[in-house]
Amino acid sequence: MPTGTFKIIPILGIRNDLPADDNRLLTPIGQGVAYCNCVEGENFDLVRKRGVCSKSYGYEQWSHTATAQHTKTLGMFELYDGTNRNWVIGDNGKIYYYDGSEDPIDISGAVTLSTANLYSIVKVGAHAVIAEGATTPYSWKHGDVAIAKAISGGTEYKFKYLVYFMQRLIGLYSDQTDGDIDIRWSGAIPVPATTCVFTGNQMYVPNDDSITGVGLMGENSCYIYCDNSIQQLTYNSSYATPFSIYTVVSGQGFHSHHSIIAFPDRHYGFNRNYGFCEYHGGNTFPFGEPISQAIESEIAGIDLSYANLIVGKFIPRRRQLIWLVPANSNTTPNKFFIYDLSTKQWSVENISARYIDVWRLNVWSTIGDLETAFGLDVEDLDPDNKTFAYYDKGYDHVVFSNIDGHTYLHETDTYNGSNYTGYRIEPVLDFGNSRRSDLLTEIWFDLVSSSNHIITIYWRGGNTLGEIMSSAWQSVGTISHLSPNQPFIPLSKDARLHQIKWEVVNQNERFQINGITFKFTTGSER
Repeated sequence: MPTGTFKIIPILGIRNDLPADDNRLLTPIGQGVAYCNCVEGENFDLVRKRGVCSKSYGYEQWSHTATAQHTKTLGMFELYDGTNRNWVIGDNGKIYYYDGSEDPIDISGAVTLSTANLYSIVKVGAHAVIAEGATTPYSWKHGDVAIAKAISGGTEYKFKYLVYFMQRLIGLYSDQTDGDIDIRWSGAIPVPATTCVFTGNQMYVPNDDSITGVGLMGENSCYIYCDNSIQQLTYNSSYATPFSIYTVVSGQGFHSHHSIIAFPDRHYGFNRNYGFCEYHGGNTFPFGEPISQAIESEIAGIDLSYANLIVGKFIPRRRQLIWLVPANSNTTPNKFFIYDLSTKQWSVENISARYIDVWRLNVWSTIGDLETAFGLDVEDLDPDNKTFAYYDKGYDHVVFSNIDGHTYLHETDTYNGSNYTGYRIEPVLDFGNSRRSDLLTEIWFDLVSSSNHIITIYWRGGNTLGEIMSSAWQSVGTISHLSPNQPFIPLSKDARLHQIKWEVVNQNERFQINGITFKFTTGSER
């Protein structure tokens, strides 16, 4: 009987807004060859080495010792004053900075901040200023023994959100009457704890929509977000009242201040109606379709009661947006949702945390450590034979913290020395004819690397999509990366529709796959 092959290249991300047998999950690039999205998956990565699918980063402990409270991280911040770089963490109401040995030093003094709300932290001159809605803002700079009240005179307002705009510290959502729509600002170029006063400087959001966040768009534009509206704050240098505000979008906004990722020309954030969206300013929201359209099933699993816990950051060297999300109806963040700005693809990682940030750190002891972090070989990393010191000058690292008082790096190939599972479920395939039953005889994996780990392959099949979705997975064998010359599974599975799942379950299993080929014998049409 006639035989055939079909090859998928699994270098596209998750897409679960379509049926698993939808041809739009495949992007043909030749006869019998297609790039493919997966319909489900966790802990796989598409950027550690471009053009292949590999296991995602794990994590490792960075801090030497835990914070004294070590029960709930509520904020993380990197403060760089032009000379000194400090890393600050808020845990269960106490504020710490890390010394040169990565030990947390308590700078709270007698103060205890909120133990419930996430902290809004901004840089004002050499200071980090911290607000959380329950206490007056506090500030700290390099060399200070302890935090101090940032407001130096007048009413000590309690703000939920802060932004530094046009050389003024702006506080939003205060504890005053109608505080949920309240906006106040300091004088020009304030020095926290010394010349920072808000007296008389006030306006309101021009509707009754509670403020949910704020973000700069470049240096000259500031947008104030509510659940159901967006306001633009404008600066008028020649007026006695330097700011004015007007509504630019009605009916839509961002739900979480900490979900907002600000770029000079756009913002990304979480919208309760659409999911993750892009906004370019002006009257149109969102800009294009929601960027999370492809992962609608994941978005549907977010309980909006806990969406205020979403925290988002931009990872410069990976060109990715990363959000820490309470997924699957969880009440605390338990997943990373990662969006690649270059390829517009999504991936999901199974990591629980309470806050995430990006810090510039020197953490590599050897060039081998650097290679592992970037997913490169020596010849890729150092074609010009530069010294290691050239590279070990500080890079942006994803850091996060949870409920044990430690800060972790989102790197390495273990979960802090433990195993973790990475897997993909590929689309349902009909090998070109959904009316024909084909006998699947071999599955070949294109292995890019040789290493000591195995991939386990599962199969399920049926005559209809519903039959497949209700079927249990059948293990059909394993492939060893130590035998790259025979990376195939022999089998004999007859069905109209075929689907595979493949996974690795141990630590240090950074597989690299750039193709999966199915060999089959064609049957008759039914």
